Amino acid sequence: MQLKKLKILKEINKALKLIIEDDGKEISHYGIADPEDFWTRQIEIEEKYEKRLIKILVSIFNRQEKETLRKLGKQVIKQKEFDIKINIPFLLLNLKKENKKMAVAVTPLLSEDIMETGQYALDEIGVPMTFTESTAVASYLDKYPIKFAKSVNKTTNNRLKKQLVEGISKGEGIPEISKRVKNIFKSATDNRTKTIARSEVSRATNFATVEGYKQSGVVEAKEWLTAFDERTCSFCADMNGKIVGLSDNYFEQGDEYKVGDSKLNLDYDDVGEPPLHASCRCTIIPVIK
Repeated sequence: MQLKKLKILKEINKALKLIIEDDGKEISHYGIADPEDFWTRQIEIEEKYEKRLIKILVSIFNRQEKETLRKLGKQVIKQKEFDIKINIPFLLLNLKKENKKMAVAVTPLLSEDIMETGQYALDEIGVPMTFTESTAVASYLDKYPIKFAKSVNKTTNNRLKKQLVEGISKGEGIPEISKRVKNIFKSATDNRTKTIARSEVSRATNFATVEGYKQSGVVEAKEWLTAFDERTCSFCADMNGKIVGLSDNYFEQGDEYKVGDSKLNLDYDDVGEPPLHASCRCTIIPVIK
């Protein structure tokens, strides 16, 4: 049903893009000719940056693992033959330093993603202008790299603390506790990096898309576009086609979104555009003035 809707929308937009003759002059209409193709191309851009961000995150997690294990080796104090005291706070990540390092590492990549995606959005709606690094772009790059770095490193610290406390309470020695540390970072490099990269690149990409629409001067509102496949969740399916003002939010931070018996707590930030949740693949298409 949704695919049929997209096909109909595709044909309507193609019709709007037809060039008509008026007194010998060609007149073209602004708008996305093919929402499905627009989404596909945007995903291609996202995936390119996701792969690069994953490499950056893997490098960071590997460094954090080595540093944690090094500190573990230094902080062992043998009080008795089988009694080992470990300074847990010392073993945890120094959040202030790690947050700054991660933000500095990812900012250039997110900036590049925003500039490419913003230009793509302008090109697709037929506006012959160059996407610029506006005040909004500068504000985004100042806020979100450090925001997501804080979230990522806080999660790592929480997992480290849990495993260290559990290992110590069970009377485990350094080899066993070291294994726990390694497992945490293995999980980070194998699984968390993909989720983090997909979510943060999607956030930057869709921000850039909306910013491109704002810079165009021809877009008055934005419409949520959901890609329907076997992985589409009920929340994203319900969002499809919803329209709000170009500068308006779909949800405010702290809102709870209910669909049937399911609910989604939106506590990370305001939702002005996708992602709605981790690994969300939705995008935004323009509503032309």
